[in-house]
Amino acid sequence: MHENAPYSLDLAPFDFFLFPNIKSALKGSRFGSMDEVKVKTAELLHSVTPNDLQHCFEQWKMRMQRCVDREGMYVEGDN
Repeated sequence: MHENAPYSLDLAPFDFFLFPNIKSALKGSRFGSMDEVKVKTAELLHSVTPNDLQHCFEQWKMRMQRCVDREGMYVEGDN
């Protein structure tokens, strides 16, 4: 039987890049309907630039290397 590696938020690009950015941009906003939330979220997703994605990928590679260097031990923040 093949075991999957444990899920790590440190290694999931959506969890350390995309979701926090969207959450931050929406923070404090009031919406009259779920459709308004969907429209604003779609606008934010469409505003992600190739540079943003490149930066995200570079951060992901650094996190992966930290995980390898620490033999899979938990990594918190930038430590």
